[in-house]
Amino acid sequence: MSFSIKFLLIIYYILYSFQSSAEKILAVDYLVYPPYQIETGGLTKDFIELLVKADLDIDIEYIKVTKARLKILIAQGVPIIIPFANPYWFDKNSKLISSKKLLQEKAYIISHQKIKLDAEDLRPELLDGKLTFLGKIGYKYFVIDKLVKENKILRYSCDNKNLCLQMLEAHRGDFTVMAKPIYENYITSLALDTNKFYTSKNSLYTQDRFVLMGNISQHSEHKINKFISSLKVNSNWQNLLVQYHVD
Repeated sequence: MSFSIKFLLIIYYILYSFQSSAEKILAVDYLVYPPYQIETGGLTKDFIELLVKADLDIDIEYIKVTKARLKILIAQGVPIIIPFANPYWFDKNSKLISSKKLLQEKAYIISHQKIKLDAEDLRPELLDGKLTFLGKIGYKYFVIDKLVKENKILRYSCDNKNLCLQMLEAHRGDFTVMAKPIYENYITSLALDTNKFYTSKNSLYTQDRFVLMGNISQHSEHKINKFISSLKVNSNWQNLLVQYHVD
């Protein structure tokens, strides 16, 4: 074997060893509503593709799962990242670490036109337990959860967010809460009658979305945070925000 071939083989094995030593992490796509998940794509999948292309020396594998399956992965201690999530939505013992802020999202009250609720209408002292909130089953909502717990409002849990809007359109509930990009996507995809809905003038609350990280090294955590910081000047990321109508 010639010296040049031996040299090339040595270089190959060195490069292979570096590649194989990269930490393996599952990147989870579990938010089953637009713009985060749309048919076979969505903002979550596109964000993960950006992350992979950034060449962070992390072996990132895209995976689409239900929230029930995600909870199992977390409990098993699988190295995982969850884009566009908030720690409030998960159990406190899940030990998930938040990245730097990825998005800040305003959640508005979407009520039936016959009621027309604004943010100030949900002050606890004004509520008598008669209004019914429509929310996705198993999901937690800032502000709303406390009002339900205090018996200030009732809650009906829908199988999914689009069913909540369809029920609201039929006035089988009084209101729901969601960000405008999510609401606008559903209005278009479900061909709902916009005349049946009223969007509050002001948001009920603002929620931050992060990349939640579980059972990964500090080294990978640092690289992901550095990548998120770089998004401010990343034209591909800015194009995605425009494409999916994200504020």
